[in-house]
Amino acid sequence: MNRVPGIVVSILLAQLCLLIVSGAAIAAYTYADRREEVFGGRVEVLYEGQELSLATEAQRQIATQRALLESASTLGPVAERFGLDPDNLGGDVTVESVGDSNVIRVTVGDADPSVAVEVAQAVAETYVGHVVRAESPELEEAKSLIQDRIEELTAQLADRQNGLDNGTRELAARRSTVEESQALAEIESLLGRIGSLQDRLTELEVQRITASSARILTPAYLLDEPLEPQPLRAGAGGAIAGLFVACLMLLAVGRLRQPS
Repeated sequence: MNRVPGIVVSILLAQLCLLIVSGAAIAAYTYADRREEVFGGRVEVLYEGQELSLATEAQRQIATQRALLESASTLGPVAERFGLDPDNLGGDVTVESVGDSNVIRVTVGDADPSVAVEVAQAVAETYVGHVVRAESPELEEAKSLIQDRIEELTAQLADRQNGLDNGTRELAARRSTVEESQALAEIESLLGRIGSLQDRLTELEVQRITASSARILTPAYLLDEPLEPQPLRAGAGGAIAGLFVACLMLLAVGRLRQPS
């Protein structure tokens, strides 16, 4: 008989599947191994926002900060500073949260290791500057207005006190306490207004201290291993892809061998 036994067909199919898987893995490994090295600069930033009781709100808060780090307002000035294309820089920057913490990790890839580190540091510094500027202008303006008003009221208080001291002898000679009572009432009112403004100024200072802020935990540093190439990972991916193709082939052969 000329028909090839089923066992032989199975062996041939198994060998073909092995060839497909190994060939895909070797091809992917070889391709990745020949790619240009890309080094990674990394920096960690701590975002110190408001205390939130709900985990979903905290996650949303950190997600917003990640978006700010990857936005054009942050990457644009950095790209201009280093003469890079903003779109390309966006593709070279990876932003991720570290666990459930408020630490945000920024990784920048570049063929030049020193550039990777410098750009990562610049991205972090630009982001921190955005957070600080976003939180401080209104508070600082309000504090300045209150301080100016305190100075005005303090000057008025000094005038009233001087006037009271200078007129004390005249008031005593006329044995009239009406003017003195009015002056004392004005002084008391000024003291109360100044005290209220000072309390408000203290509240604003506390608000400034507890407001959202961000700081760099450690200066940017170079990763021990390059971001690319990673031939082992690429080889594993190629093997998985080859296995998928082999499974499709076996499925097709199985359907063809079924009796009609």
